[in-house]
Amino acid sequence: MELRRYWQIILKRRYTLIWIIAIIVGTTMIASLIPRPVYMFYSNVWIKTSDPKASLVGSLPTELTGLGIISTDTVMYHQQAMARNLSMIQGVINEMGLKNPKGEPLSAKGFLDPGTLALVTQKVGVRVNVLQTTQFLQFQGFSSSPEQAAEIANRVAAGFVRFYNNNIQNTGKQASRFILENIPQISAQLREAEQDLVQYKVANHVNNISYFREKLLSSLASLKDEADTNRRELADAEKRNAQLQEKMKKIPEFQKASQEYRTNPTLLYLREKLLDMESSLASSRVKVTAEHMTARQSKASLNKLREEYKQQVSRILYTENTARNSNYDSLVKSLVENEVNLVIRTSRQELLNKQIANRQADLDDLTRTEVAMDPLTRKVTALTTALNNLLAQEQIARLASELNLSNASILERAAVPIDKQYLNQYRWFPKRQLLAMFSLVLALLGGMATILVLEYLDDTLSDPSEPEDYLKFPVLGSLPELSPSETGDLRQAMANVAWAQALWALPDMLKLGGKASQPAVWSVTSTAAGEGKSLVVGSLGWVMALRGLRVLLVDLNFFHPSLHSLWHLPPGNGVSELLQGTAVMTQCVRQVGPKELYLLPNGMAAAAMGPHLDPKLLAHWLTNVKTGFDVLLLDLPAVGAGEGAPLAALGEQTLLVVAADHSPRTQIARAAEQIQRCHGRIAGLVLNRFKTYELGPLVSATLSAFTSWPPLQRLLTLMSERIKIILARKK
Repeated sequence: MELRRYWQIILKRRYTLIWIIAIIVGTTMIASLIPRPVYMFYSNVWIKTSDPKASLVGSLPTELTGLGIISTDTVMYHQQAMARNLSMIQGVINEMGLKNPKGEPLSAKGFLDPGTLALVTQKVGVRVNVLQTTQFLQFQGFSSSPEQAAEIANRVAAGFVRFYNNNIQNTGKQASRFILENIPQISAQLREAEQDLVQYKVANHVNNISYFREKLLSSLASLKDEADTNRRELADAEKRNAQLQEKMKKIPEFQKASQEYRTNPTLLYLREKLLDMESSLASSRVKVTAEHMTARQSKASLNKLREEYKQQVSRILYTENTARNSNYDSLVKSLVENEVNLVIRTSRQELLNKQIANRQADLDDLTRTEVAMDPLTRKVTALTTALNNLLAQEQIARLASELNLSNASILERAAVPIDKQYLNQYRWFPKRQLLAMFSLVLALLGGMATILVLEYLDDTLSDPSEPEDYLKFPVLGSLPELSPSETGDLRQAMANVAWAQALWALPDMLKLGGKASQPAVWSVTSTAAGEGKSLVVGSLGWVMALRGLRVLLVDLNFFHPSLHSLWHLPPGNGVSELLQGTAVMTQCVRQVGPKELYLLPNGMAAAAMGPHLDPKLLAHWLTNVKTGFDVLLLDLPAVGAGEGAPLAALGEQTLLVVAADHSPRTQIARAAEQIQRCHGRIAGLVLNRFKTYELGPLVSATLSAFTSWPPLQRLLTLMSERIKIILARKK
């Protein structure tokens, strides 16, 4: 269902909606004047989020949690719970002598945080709220007397501050007693832990473990650097030795002496001696400096051994033939120097590796010693910190127990304004503006619900598509609603453009667009009286006459003739006189409209004679009447009156006129069934007085904008499906 359709339903039932809104809003406004008003005044108390109790004993052992200490992030909710202390509230009630409307003393449970209904009935109470994202507690006092409401708020706030101060002082006393009881015990534990630490340091010789660690790390780093340097120099010496031997292999004299050079026992002995001497010298450098006498003697012995090693190599490698060879002499010197350097570097590298391993082992031993000492150190540190905290907190706890220490203070007291015109700002109930808005919303919801129920229970036709779905008859035309002045005068009705346009297409729907050899006879009836059947007959004849047809309108409604009144004609001869034989056709037929539109009124007879109402007699009579005309339109009585159904068979087809929102569907269905039972053939329905509700430009633009909103589209889809289900159930 389109959004426009919903709006049309609301416009259709607008008077119902207006009455419901007027009744609900009016009743609410009148009811708001009856009860006595209830006033609300508040007093604000500022609370620091750092609770004094938490600052007093926050660092004490866990046994202090029994004193009611809380974390700072929930301190405001803790204070709100404290402010709802029933004994404190009961004390305020007793001081002020508050009583309920029955004259009985109020209870703290009924006085504290009462509901809305309780406040309206007993007209006295107090509420405690935490203002969001602030550090304020708001005490709201309610009473029918402004002075009493302000006094309630102030007294409860002052009582909370006193209760809070007393609670802090009691907490300080308890904390002070607990601290004084625990200080001797923690002091004894600290002395014992310090003694255990000293004994461990003496037993493991680690009085200054940090200094030892730094010294070992420095020595280890120095040894590693020296080992890296020696390793590089050793690699260079080996490389040079290989290059020298490669060059000397090309000299024949060296080839002859090389075997003896490699296997000479004296040379091997000297080489081992050099290795031992170099190791001893390197070891002594760790203990003594280079200027020490022992180091100088070891160095002199090493130099002497080097010279002896060189002489021995010279005796092996030099001969008389090679003495005069300067190149060979230079290579031998370089080889001897390099050999001595290799021995020294190799010995030094072995010694450095051993020293590095020893330093690393010493460092590991020191680490294990430190790890074993760490629990003792941490125990001493923890006990020292605990003792210092206890001493500091004991000072604060003693001050809290002796002084008026509090983080709660009243920043804003409730006060009744001197100027009474501002007193309405403190009115809590009834707030007429709020009640008016609430009642208006409630009235709109109730009105919408009532409209939905009325629309559900409405069994009349209001939409041209409904008869086709329900009665299985086509709707040949929908005629708009006319004003009362237009319904009584056919000329004014035809001057209405919408009425004329709707009727102009009706002859085409009835297939009366041209002349035929036999005149067409059409019966027009309705379900009940008052549905505008006669006006439809006259207007349809008018349109047919404008199309060039010769049309005769016959008024066969013997009990309530009204066709002649559309032209304001005086009473005259008509159908009744023709049936009685007291008048002739020329005396009764009158030309009433444009071109060849003629009217045969019902006549002046006071009552129709029974024999003349026989459908067979009337059918024979119509055979003579329709001579010379193209179309005969018979204005029959309503089917509900009892005569319309039998007379419907006089026409070739029957046109059923139904007024919108007039006759129920069941009555229309019975009328159609009666016409068919009397051998009448229904060509279709004409929905008369069809109401169209046009929307203004601004409303149309607003509805178009809202129609594109996805949530509204989903809601309308659900409502449409629900209405379809309701309509299906009605069928």
